Amino acid sequence: MGGAYGKGFATAIMNYYKKYQELYKGFKMMEYDFAPYNAELQVAVDGVTTWQIHDVNDIIANCTPILGAFFLPVLSGNNGIASHSIDNNAFWNMLQYLKPGTYHVIDGNLVLE
Repeated sequence: MGGAYGKGFATAIMNYYKKYQELYKGFKMMEYDFAPYNAELQVAVDGVTTWQIHDVNDIIANCTPILGAFFLPVLSGNNGIASHSIDNNAFWNMLQYLKPGTYHVIDGNLVLE
């Protein structure tokens, strides 16, 4: 649905949480943006851990970081051209081998805690 839509949705959830936080102790929220359009115009929602995963060769969405998000560039290896599609191999190749757990981005790499 897009990064901007996701941020609007996350903002609404966080506003609700702030109003009723005594009912939801320990609540945590994360947002994952895959190759969002106009990333340079977006800002991570306060209180929401935001990850931006972006193919550096995406031919449609530019590869600029979202302010306040963890930025994880991936490389498709397709001679500098990558589709802007959910079937982009760079994303699937990275995600399919991740083990369950908590990750951190260190020097541009996902590191399991």
